Amino acid sequence: MMENNNFIEQEEDNNDELDLYDFLEVIASKIDSFKNQIEERKEYSRQRWQRTKEEVEEQKRLLRSQLEKHIHLLSENLKKPNFIRTRDKITFTIGVANTCFSPLIVFDLCYFVNLLTLIYLWILPSSKILLAVCYSLAHGPVALAIVLWRNSLVFHSFDKVTSIFIHLYPPLTLFTLRWLLPVDLQLKYYPAIVNTGSNLPIGTSIFYTIIFYLVWQILYYTFIVHGRRQKVVSGSRATSYTWLLTNEKSFVSRLIQKLGFGVANDGINRYKIFIYYFLQFLYMLISILPVSLFYYQNM
Repeated sequence: MMENNNFIEQEEDNNDELDLYDFLEVIASKIDSFKNQIEERKEYSRQRWQRTKEEVEEQKRLLRSQLEKHIHLLSENLKKPNFIRTRDKITFTIGVANTCFSPLIVFDLCYFVNLLTLIYLWILPSSKILLAVCYSLAHGPVALAIVLWRNSLVFHSFDKVTSIFIHLYPPLTLFTLRWLLPVDLQLKYYPAIVNTGSNLPIGTSIFYTIIFYLVWQILYYTFIVHGRRQKVVSGSRATSYTWLLTNEKSFVSRLIQKLGFGVANDGINRYKIFIYYFLQFLYMLISILPVSLFYYQNM
């Protein structure tokens, strides 16, 4: 009986030891399984990150390729004649509008020529008469005024930049259309140049230029000399004719003084205005003759 009890106790001790070993093995197995899961997740995360990185690089490559393609297309479009023509018109219009709405506006002949040039470019590119008038006035009195008025390109002076722009842009624009624009584009966009031929009709050109000039002169007298007389006399409106008539060093003022119609500082009378208009008309007529006779067909 005693032996049986000892055997039973020994069996229980063995079972306790087996249960402990089994427990430790289970724990070890769980730890190994957990470590394997961690390694698998790490590998999965690494592979996923690698795929994401490759996808990002591919997207960057595609975007770079598309951007280069768009830049190339834009560069090609910028070189097309249609775009250049539109761009030049827009810049010309903005420039003239900027000067016209500035406080420096004086409504002189140069502004009138700019307006005529805009009408020719945008509205009546097939008008041979308007082409002849614009070309004559732009390369005649307006271009010559750059020298006579001593215009200079001083970038920090808004007055000087405005003045040289308003005098220089019409002749440069028309010169470019006449000599640098291919004939097929002239025929398509500015047929008046091709239809006029290599020579301006001298009689017609001078006649219509004088007509347009007289129209401007009448409008100028009506709205500036007469209509704004009080403001001009008071000095609140600066004009070229008041400056020329009141400046003692100007040729017009000295000529009027020699003719006995008063001195520079005694105000402006009708005789001074008449002489000023006559001299300006003579200046216009002399300056447009070389354009009709020589400049249009040779330069």
